Amino acid sequence: MYYSIISTLTIISLAGVATQIRDYHMRLLHHRKEAARAEVYLQTQVCVDARVKANLDGFHRCEEAARIVEISPWVSAWYDVVENWHICGHGRCELLLEDITQRVPTIVWGALVVLCFLLYNQFKQTAQIQRMQAYHIPYGYERLNMN
Repeated sequence: MYYSIISTLTIISLAGVATQIRDYHMRLLHHRKEAARAEVYLQTQVCVDARVKANLDGFHRCEEAARIVEISPWVSAWYDVVENWHICGHGRCELLLEDITQRVPTIVWGALVVLCFLLYNQFKQTAQIQRMQAYHIPYGYERLNMN
């Protein structure tokens, strides 16, 4: 029993490590391509010629390309993997807040409509039961009159 628990935990741990290694490798490939594109972009006329850059008036992406090149693809991939571990990584908390602010009012209004419908049906059923009891002969009434 003890060895089966240990072996199961070991297999699960190895699978988790393998998944993280695969994720790191995929992110590394992505960041390598991104860094290569950024280097090419930084060597274009847009970023090299100050006059062209000034004429674009902020419409270029030279600063973003320079930021991408500043951080090694190895380090960027590691940051991405670590951000996956964080509870609010990759904007998850912002998405949760957005869901709460946009969907909760709809859910509340929907629940309020359903509640009103259920209350209406309950009042209608209670009124029907009271009307039926008005025409109902009480139990034991027949025995009292026969004696």
